Amino acid sequence: MITARAASGIHTHSLSVHYNQPEEQVIFSRHVRRTHHSQSRSITIDGIADRKHKKHWYSDGNIIFTVENVTFRVFKSFLIRRSEVMALVLTVPQPNEPSEDNHTPHTQQSTFDGIPVVSLSDAARDFALLLDMILPQTCTSPPISSETPWGQLLGLAQVAQKYGVDDVLAQTVVILDGILPTADNLGAYTGLKEPICVIEWARRCSLPQYLPMAFYYLATIQWSLNTIDLQTIQRLPPSDQVRVQHGRAKLQSEVIEAALTRWGIPALDP
Repeated sequence: MITARAASGIHTHSLSVHYNQPEEQVIFSRHVRRTHHSQSRSITIDGIADRKHKKHWYSDGNIIFTVENVTFRVFKSFLIRRSEVMALVLTVPQPNEPSEDNHTPHTQQSTFDGIPVVSLSDAARDFALLLDMILPQTCTSPPISSETPWGQLLGLAQVAQKYGVDDVLAQTVVILDGILPTADNLGAYTGLKEPICVIEWARRCSLPQYLPMAFYYLATIQWSLNTIDLQTIQRLPPSDQVRVQHGRAKLQSEVIEAALTRWGIPALDP
């Protein structure tokens, strides 16, 4: 069977430019190739135009996911074997709810070329990286490493936990342990946004081991009173904002007490 990718290659070859063609034929051939390429990357489902993922769109795939404005066509079997959550979602029938007249369903399963379409609320970049991790790879280098931006690793860990791909989560956390700040290294944080992102992520993923150093950084960094910094801090829930303020007050108290002790001045009672 000729896949769409192979067919595309054959079609492109048939439009290859020969040097003995008239100039107008050469221009037309190039235009057709560009048009064919752009059409092959676009897809319309339920009247909404999306684009196919440049890597994870397999013409013989049997399940389609729409994530943000990107579509992925992959294989159920790989996902079901690696993810208990996906196995549940993709194997449990989706009943149609009857309408008020008990005849017409409210919603029906979207399909494309007879293939079921599932809409996800994840970030397309995170979902693509998860597929990189769980689908067979032809390249020898791993999809993630210590060179991967840690923001991408946070997203991968979150989506791996959501779908119960425990081995991917564990592998990602091992790499993050060598990147995110520890008691001996605060280098990964350069401003307010980074530790706040880590706090939000750690709470969503139930990974509390990353919270102490993020809060410590916020409690020790010099804040400015500009609008950007204030809005950034306010991304935290009130309870965490109070926690940061308590930490700053406690650290200031400890510094003052240490200075008074060094100078031989009795510390003031609280």
